[in-house]
Amino acid sequence: MKEANGKLEDEVLMLLEQIEQEKTRLSQTHAQIQALKVTIDQETAQVETRIATLEEEIRRIRSEREKIARQVDADLCARYERIFAKRGGLAVVEIRAGTCQGCHMHIPPHMSNQIRSNIQQNTGVIFHCPHCGRILYWRMVAENASTA
Repeated sequence: MKEANGKLEDEVLMLLEQIEQEKTRLSQTHAQIQALKVTIDQETAQVETRIATLEEEIRRIRSEREKIARQVDADLCARYERIFAKRGGLAVVEIRAGTCQGCHMHIPPHMSNQIRSNIQQNTGVIFHCPHCGRILYWRMVAENASTA
């Protein structure tokens, strides 16, 4: 009996010791959770501030865009909006090395020449890619730099 009681007492002491260790680990875990909550709250506040800043910037840019859009021909603006919606937000693309940067198809050479002369003469004619329909432009600086 004494021997059995001694074993039970040893088991009880071991269990009490394990309970104390688990309580200590639990309190450490609670402290870590609190620290993480503070970190999350700080990061959330930073993200919310950034979102508010970006939303204000978007409002400002949209306002500027609306002012400029009012000055552009309504038909041209409507064509731009259709292309923009249809082509995943990419309506105006550059021609590089005779290739449309929207669909990566080769532009006929005579069209490339027309676009270049249009820009050089500042005639204001708008050209569309014969493949994807996007509005094309040619950047004089990019072509001159690539030939050098």
